[in-house]
Amino acid sequence: NNNTALVNILRVGRTALFFETLDQKTCGHYNIAAERWEDLPKNKNRDIHMAVEIGSKLRPADIVSLPLGRISFK
Repeated sequence: NNNTALVNILRVGRTALFFETLDQKTCGHYNIAAERWEDLPKNKNRDIHMAVEIGSKLRPADIVSLPLGRISFK
């Protein structure tokens, strides 16, 4: 699948990379093991959007639940 989209990227240290489309309808993460971007379920959009706003200093720091999953090392 070679889709192209403009997105906001959120990096959580060395642990995870997330994206959110500019229209905020789709979010996802980078799967290190599969070496590809994967969409997350729609119920994660709000959390990813909040985290992007916090990272952009548009919202005060807060606790956000992000789907980090397992950590894989190569």
